[in-house]
Amino acid sequence: MEQLELFVVQLEEAKALIEKERVAHLRPAFILFDSVTELVLHRTVQTELWDQERLPGWLST
Repeated sequence: MEQLELFVVQLEEAKALIEKERVAHLRPAFILFDSVTELVLHRTVQTELWDQERLPGWLST
């Protein structure tokens, strides 16, 4: 739940920066988007790896 809040806050801040339509604000917005993307990717990979570790045990039972 804490990660979801982090995603939402970062995306809202990025949106606010983009709406200012200045290059100086677009750069930090891009960094925030990059951070959210990295967190989502990390979470997805963790889930996939966890599933792969658990799958053989489930299949054997």
